[in-house]
Amino acid sequence: MKYALHAGIDAEIAVVGSLEKIFPDRRDYPDIGRLDAFRGERTHFQVVVFTSDPFVSVELGLSGPLAGYAAVHEVVYLPCLAPASPEDPDVLRSSGGLFPGALAPGRRMELQVGCSGAFWVTVNIPENCRPGTAELGLKLTFFPYRSPAVPVKLTLPVTVYDAVLPPQKLACEMWFHGDCLLNYYRVGCWSERCWEIFGNYFRDMALHGVDTLLTPLWPLPLDTAPGGTRPPVQLLDIRKTGEKYTFRFHRLRRWIDTARRAGIRKFSFSHLFTQWGLCATPRIIAREDGEDREIFGWHVPADSPEYAAFLRRLFARLIPFLRRNGLTEKDVYFHLSDEPGEDHLEQYRKCSALVRPLLPGFKILDALSHVSFFDEGLIECPVVNESRIEDFLDRTPRERWLYYCGEWQDHVPNRKLGMFSVRNRILGVILYLYRMDGFLEWGYNFWFSQESRQQDLDPWSFRDIHRIFGNNGGAFAVLPGRDGSPVSTVHFEVFADALQDLRLLQLLETAVGREKVVELLNGGLSRPITIHDWPHDPAWFFDLRKRIAERLLRNGAGRR
Repeated sequence: MKYALHAGIDAEIAVVGSLEKIFPDRRDYPDIGRLDAFRGERTHFQVVVFTSDPFVSVELGLSGPLAGYAAVHEVVYLPCLAPASPEDPDVLRSSGGLFPGALAPGRRMELQVGCSGAFWVTVNIPENCRPGTAELGLKLTFFPYRSPAVPVKLTLPVTVYDAVLPPQKLACEMWFHGDCLLNYYRVGCWSERCWEIFGNYFRDMALHGVDTLLTPLWPLPLDTAPGGTRPPVQLLDIRKTGEKYTFRFHRLRRWIDTARRAGIRKFSFSHLFTQWGLCATPRIIAREDGEDREIFGWHVPADSPEYAAFLRRLFARLIPFLRRNGLTEKDVYFHLSDEPGEDHLEQYRKCSALVRPLLPGFKILDALSHVSFFDEGLIECPVVNESRIEDFLDRTPRERWLYYCGEWQDHVPNRKLGMFSVRNRILGVILYLYRMDGFLEWGYNFWFSQESRQQDLDPWSFRDIHRIFGNNGGAFAVLPGRDGSPVSTVHFEVFADALQDLRLLQLLETAVGREKVVELLNGGLSRPITIHDWPHDPAWFFDLRKRIAERLLRNGAGRR
């Protein structure tokens, strides 16, 4: 809608849903008209503003009974040269430009003439919120240059359904890269400031449904060029005297305690061998003869007898430590190596034969795409690449996990900057339909270049991993804030909403059974939903939530 500001200058305002991506060069966005939410849920909408005035800022104020539970952020545009694959037909844009990315806290923003700007509003509905419809008042105050302020008042009806969002069952791991944080903030590893920053990010992960934390017993042997290194973020304090190892777990204990206070439920430990082939040992540092030395690394082959002896001694101490701290087989995962290929099967077989007897009852969790690893009994919990999920549907792993990285073929879900947000949001429905126990994604905050060859990049400037790796948006869910806290992104909020969808579907299943839930999901569609074929209209998601609410209320489910 248009509103007069002064001297023939107008402003255009639209209240739009969270599944619209707002671009500076577009101004025609559909108005949602209303918002709905369940008790205990985080829900979002956007206020898009456009003006032809070259000198104007705008401030957003909220009023009404839900205003105290709302937070306002500015949608910050991020530069990206390759936001999606040019060969992918299911994207918004594949050419470089500015993309809606970070969500910077703030109720006031400067508008650029001829460009759309947007506020992102998150409403945290309390579990004890009274159900029904309330008006959320929106007051936009425009501040033209050398002219009186101009207020514009709108209202948005918000319907709160009488059902409480249940706890999350899905295990969700999104890899935490502590070394990227320390490089950006220039703080010492394991300093008090380091622990404070890590705690801030742990709380953010838990808030968004990421409840399983990658834990660096030693520096992560991930995304590192052969022979290269990453900063030595290592929790284990290792002392070596001759062939004898002494392990101290004081940092690991603090890590676990800090993460638990933040809401983290589970822990996975850094990979035991190098990535993409298991050819070498991870970089491990020990105190020997009064000096810190790299006792293992690229220079030590994976089948080294010394490394096998090290692992035997370590796990003999680590497993009792974990149990003393309340972590059992259901709370802990171990990784061998990331994304081994079929040509690495023999090497994976050798490494699995070494490690699995040392970890009886514990789960080995690795991202891989070839069913032969599971069929040979080398892994009980394969994390299946979404493009290969059909290969595993008739298998019965200990836990069913799914992951994505740079995939885009056949319309599979993902979260790249140039993709439609519905392609991100559909993940919750897919996880439900395919009965997944866990989801893995590698990039919570990877801010280095590909293979960590450059580690001093500004994560606010290089959004495509220094123009090399086609995973733009997949490498990061957050960006670093100046105060040591994360700045969220549009795609992370939409991802968290997808996990909330999953929880609602699971709640409905307790009331009507799985068959009825699947029937509801496919109702009105010409074909059943699959990972390759699903509704692309944002309105479908809002209609789905309404239909879920109607079924829950009809059956009296979800009330507390």
